[in-house]
Amino acid sequence: EVVPEHRRTTVMLCNLPHRYTRELLLDLLNTKGFGGMYDFIYLPFDFKTHACLGYAFVNMVDPSAVRELWSALQGFADWKVQHIKACRITWSLPHQGREVMVNRFRNSPVMHAKVPKQFKPLLFQ
Repeated sequence: EVVPEHRRTTVMLCNLPHRYTRELLLDLLNTKGFGGMYDFIYLPFDFKTHACLGYAFVNMVDPSAVRELWSALQGFADWKVQHIKACRITWSLPHQGREVMVNRFRNSPVMHAKVPKQFKPLLFQ
């Protein structure tokens, strides 16, 4: 079932720098005023090179926060690491919402005990 756009909370941030870390992503979101407005973040990495794959999933706690995030980060290019691409935001489809994202990754290889913590999704209350 496709969630209507006005009720969506999960976005995919695209064109992130390959040298970005989860900490840099959290810092960006918090610096832009979104601290406490997201409850799930996943920044996928290549386990061999430890490079970010260039995208992240972020679930906002409220659909109105998504509109604010979209306005603040669509076209953003003032990265803390060298990178020429601007951020592009798209919906995470068909996966929408914190519970759906948690269920999606629950049995994923990324959750294996041998995978370092910094490569795993983060949940917030």
